[in-house]
Amino acid sequence: MFMQDFQRGAREAAPVMVGYFPIAVGFGVLAVQNQLSAAEAVMMSVTVFAGAAQFVAVGLIAAGVDPLQIVLGVFFLNLRHLIMVLSLRNRFGEQPGAVMKLSSLLVTDETFSLAASAPSINVPAAYLLGVGLGAYSAWVAGTAVGSWFAAGIPASLAGLFSIGLYAMFVALLVPQIRRSFPAAVAALVAMVGSSLMQPLLSAGWGIVLATIAGAIAGGLMVAEKKQ
Repeated sequence: MFMQDFQRGAREAAPVMVGYFPIAVGFGVLAVQNQLSAAEAVMMSVTVFAGAAQFVAVGLIAAGVDPLQIVLGVFFLNLRHLIMVLSLRNRFGEQPGAVMKLSSLLVTDETFSLAASAPSINVPAAYLLGVGLGAYSAWVAGTAVGSWFAAGIPASLAGLFSIGLYAMFVALLVPQIRRSFPAAVAALVAMVGSSLMQPLLSAGWGIVLATIAGAIAGGLMVAEKKQ
């Protein structure tokens, strides 16, 4: 049963893998072209595994932003993964502890969407593990290719690769804001807040504060709806 669920997850991860690989190539190129070594770029993908946060971190590193701002910015960007894992936790049922922990570490926006859209009420952790490992392997492999061959890939082409990440986020965000007014409010507040803070604060603190403002606004809307 475990292997069947794992293999099904790995198969269904194929579209995510196809999308992740070129984006990761673009990340690897941009990372090396912005002061990171190939080994550092790959290690970031191995240990962080968060596309948007990694692009933001590389941009902040290149801009010479204070390390504390980089850490906080990445932390708040990735905080949504905790909410995703907690949401899926209720659908796991009784699963081996080690499998659940590893599966949770591999949750991203795209893998969460696959698991959350599963027709079954109980999502096997082995299935999520298959999805997560497939996506993870494509991301790390793409980063390795991009960072090792960065010298031969023009920065303009790498920038085109990275656009795919934003396209994937838009594809995930639009259905959410169409179904949920609080999600639309959170996205709007974060966007407007980031634009207003950009000329006043450094890039790192602007992202941190805009993210917090969006989360608070969305949370208040959810609380008001429940009353």
